[in-house]
Amino acid sequence: MDFEFYRNFCAIAEAGNITKAAQELNTVQTALSAQVKKLEQSYGVKLLKVQQGKKQLELTPAGVNFLQKAKAICQLEDELALDMQKFGRSIAGTISFGASHSRSRYYLEKYIIPFVKLNPEIIYKYSEIVTDSQIERLRNGEIDFAFTNAAVPFYPEFSRISLGRENFYAIYREDTPVPWGDEAFLLPTHLHNLPVCGNDMHFRTFTQVCKEHKVKIKIQYLTNTANSCINLANALPIIGVVAAMEEDPVPNNMIRKQIMDPKLNFEQTFYWNKNRQMSPAATAFLKYFKSREK
Repeated sequence: MDFEFYRNFCAIAEAGNITKAAQELNTVQTALSAQVKKLEQSYGVKLLKVQQGKKQLELTPAGVNFLQKAKAICQLEDELALDMQKFGRSIAGTISFGASHSRSRYYLEKYIIPFVKLNPEIIYKYSEIVTDSQIERLRNGEIDFAFTNAAVPFYPEFSRISLGRENFYAIYREDTPVPWGDEAFLLPTHLHNLPVCGNDMHFRTFTQVCKEHKVKIKIQYLTNTANSCINLANALPIIGVVAAMEEDPVPNNMIRKQIMDPKLNFEQTFYWNKNRQMSPAATAFLKYFKSREK
């Protein structure tokens, strides 16, 4: 029996719906239905039961037992593949990444491109997506790893490694009128009644801090990325509020000043779902990544 049949049955059981599983596996529903039928014919049992009027599939008692054994088979096959690949020159397979837009280049250059050079046979899927979407896709098994640069709540199903701290900054054009002089740092109160823009994920934290300081800000634009916010502040006489690392470059003709408050910083974080079985390729990347962070 094709190992993919076992893997796909596990995906169907987790999704609870063949249509949803087909979307997650990037295949067609008819192909998955045919695979389930072939499994049932091969083993002579009914694995799934469909109740009329209900979209959610249920496992039969035989299906429950089959799922447990299928997971064990898939895990054993992954371990076997990883062991055998140790005798070869490279590791094959697919790894899917999600990364925040503003730090994408940094993650690519520091972690992913060096690994690609060592493992050219692997297929890489890389998406620049906002943090909320990364977390959702990681939970659904659509990506193997997430590189986030926003404050993320604790999720018990995820493992994480902190990569570095980002602070909040005001960034604006040199000719934008501002009520401060050559101060090295700003306080939230400096932005009282000023027109500002920000990217939605980071701006939630900033607006909460402003409320605590009783600072009123004039929100004119909200974007979904820090880069878009910076572009707006470069084109218009407004203050962009973004998170960045100290060593990040500042565009020409713009000024960036850190906004000081104990709550206006967070850790960049690398996540993976510890409840999902990793492919040999993903396992190899995680091992490589940890070796770089020691």
